[in-house]
Amino acid sequence: MEVGSISTLVKLQASVAREVAPGEYECFLQTRALSRVTAIALKTAVFLNNRYNVSTADQLDFVYEISAVQYTASLPQVGFYKASEIIAIILPQIQAQSVIIDVGNVSTMAIGAISKKIEVSNTISAITYGGGGLNALLGNVDPTISGALTAFSNLPDLNGLNAGQIVVSSKNPKTIVHSSPTKHIFTNSIGLVPVNVDFGELQIFTNPDIRGSVVSFDQPEDMQNVQFKVRDENGDLLTGQSPHILIEFVAWR
Repeated sequence: MEVGSISTLVKLQASVAREVAPGEYECFLQTRALSRVTAIALKTAVFLNNRYNVSTADQLDFVYEISAVQYTASLPQVGFYKASEIIAIILPQIQAQSVIIDVGNVSTMAIGAISKKIEVSNTISAITYGGGGLNALLGNVDPTISGALTAFSNLPDLNGLNAGQIVVSSKNPKTIVHSSPTKHIFTNSIGLVPVNVDFGELQIFTNPDIRGSVVSFDQPEDMQNVQFKVRDENGDLLTGQSPHILIEFVAWR
């Protein structure tokens, strides 16, 4: 796509960014104001992988039944958990409840060395797993009756943040100027960044194809400051990014 003959690297970084609302940033350009900008493309994005993989209250509870009576084993709070950490919290709760029903019961739960699924067993056969939000995260999407060793139906889904969407606010579709309170505010994406780092680490992305990801404006615009944010793949804001966030883009005029 040919969008212009002049390109200018514009850097937005935390030292000059101002958080105007949780997860929303405003940054004045470090260069002089750019006149008659026709298009931009994302060059670099740095942000923190800080999305919890257990993020809502309904994901805290692991549901199971003993002799058709429902019980829950629960995590104490939302957060980022490894499967092994979840097992270490909920298995003692299941074991404690089961011995009330059958004093000799022994419950086990572990990630299978070959299957990579969570495998469960109980001495008694009247235990059924399934139905809770935490069950689904652990791969227990179909009811599992546990007497002998049984594996949950799916692999655990505890990835947390899978992608960060870099978006900007504008006063017109496909324009990237500072949004005016008298205008309707549009949200325009300038790049989807896949996340491949662990929770708590910085995702650093350099666009391998700048020309192939150009966002062209409906009309030329003058740029002095920009409002931007990072959203996850579900559209939820990534808050708590200061002072980590850094965005670079190329502007054409």
